[in-house]
Amino acid sequence: KRVQELFLKAQLPEAIKSTIVDQISTRGLEDTFLAVRSSGLDEDSADNSFAGQFSSYLFQKGWEQVETSLKLCWASAFSERALSYRVERGLPLSGIRVGVVIQKMVNASSAGVVFSRHPIRVMDRDNVLISSVWGLGEGLVSGELDSDNFESHRTSHEVVSDLADKTHGLYQKSEGGLKSIELDGAKKQAPSLSPEEIKAIAELSIKLEETFDAPQDSEFAIEEGKLYLVQTRP
Repeated sequence: KRVQELFLKAQLPEAIKSTIVDQISTRGLEDTFLAVRSSGLDEDSADNSFAGQFSSYLFQKGWEQVETSLKLCWASAFSERALSYRVERGLPLSGIRVGVVIQKMVNASSAGVVFSRHPIRVMDRDNVLISSVWGLGEGLVSGELDSDNFESHRTSHEVVSDLADKTHGLYQKSEGGLKSIELDGAKKQAPSLSPEEIKAIAELSIKLEETFDAPQDSEFAIEEGKLYLVQTRP
């Protein structure tokens, strides 16, 4: 908490502030919900994944909220959890750097995660694993919602589906934040991704692996039929 207070009291360099404000304005995002996401630089890699160690903030709107979230993202690098992780991994406690990405919130109809290589069956070199839920992906990432799982063959695109007994989805409130909504009867039993979406997500995952020359763990969201890549990591 003391670290957070220090970051919140600190003044941002004018060059950083003006650049962010200008970019938000240029893209017409002043009245749009934004996600402010953190990512450790240099060491957020296949050897040292900082997934879940740093804070990220959703449904931020306007410069004041973005500025606060930006500072809190930086402060989260010095949390007890993040520092303990560094000690356990033998990483230095000096020169800690955290990147922050500011994104337009995707008001997803379905969302999830995709692994370009199967994370459980490590000898399986043939299938991409996709997990998805109705609504926003926070319910899946937090473990609140059970997910549909799809194994898509990397070359034939043959899909093996394991559908969850879905009851609720997390959706965006008009004023920001999340609300849990009970799914109607059809959605409870229906797959949260169409065959076309499964194929597109699998192909994207494979392309990411080829681009970064390493297996990828990626998050995606679908809004009005358009696929968005939210983030990817080794």
